[in-house]
Amino acid sequence: MIAKCRKLHKYIVDQYVAKREAKGSKDEKKDAGYLYVTPRTLLAIVRLAQALARIFGRNAVVEDDVLEALRLMDVSRASIIDDTKQDQGTSSLCDRAVGMKKTDTTSAIFNIIRELCETSARKKAKLEDVKKVVQERGFKPKDLRTCINSYVSFGVLDENKEEGTVMYVHK
Repeated sequence: MIAKCRKLHKYIVDQYVAKREAKGSKDEKKDAGYLYVTPRTLLAIVRLAQALARIFGRNAVVEDDVLEALRLMDVSRASIIDDTKQDQGTSSLCDRAVGMKKTDTTSAIFNIIRELCETSARKKAKLEDVKKVVQERGFKPKDLRTCINSYVSFGVLDENKEEGTVMYVHK
């Protein structure tokens, strides 16, 4: 699925190499805990990207699949780091994971949009209302735009620019 596109293949390898080089930083080891970046990491990125392509009914992986796979890997690692830093003495990893609410910017904004859409009678949210709530929670308009563009490309959100609305698409 991936081998057909040299540009995409090179992009994945470059991202993997960048992660390997970054892991050697002494500051990162000290501040974030040490996480290994191995060939298995590369395989996980490829498999996640392939799974995303299959979810959306594609026979080939596209760059958006790779970007989302990388984001998922980063969020996953961040949750492990947060969990080990803020271990509150609960008895199991499951207990700690249930209480964990750390999300990245894009996911946090998506959750805001989803909540606004689900509470609306028309299952749509006005972009102005979304923008207001997003800014009240400390996010920037460019973060909102990035989130909307990402989730529209994944087919999870639908934006109607004429109406100035966004809708959460249930599949």
